[in-house]
Amino acid sequence: MSLFKLFRKLWPFVKPYRWLVICTLVLTLIGSTIAQVNAIVLDRTVDAINSLIGAGGISWREASKILIVITAILLGKEFMWKCFTTSQVTEIQRQTDTPQN
Repeated sequence: MSLFKLFRKLWPFVKPYRWLVICTLVLTLIGSTIAQVNAIVLDRTVDAINSLIGAGGISWREASKILIVITAILLGKEFMWKCFTTSQVTEIQRQTDTPQN
């Protein structure tokens, strides 16, 4: 059975929950994008520290600036991740509690 045939057979069962599926997919896409922030932040951090070390050393003031910025970005990312996860759960609960026509 092809993937298209499988989706066609499943569609009658999914149709009443199509908005739930759409919302879940959109929120999953956003959450997946947010999950990539750690890798990007760590990549830029290593590059910044390498350039500081190569420029003749690193002072505590420069190191503390980098650490404060990294901490703020990662805490903000975790807050956003929690908001999207909570909204996914809330949307699923709302959709399943609502009687379907």
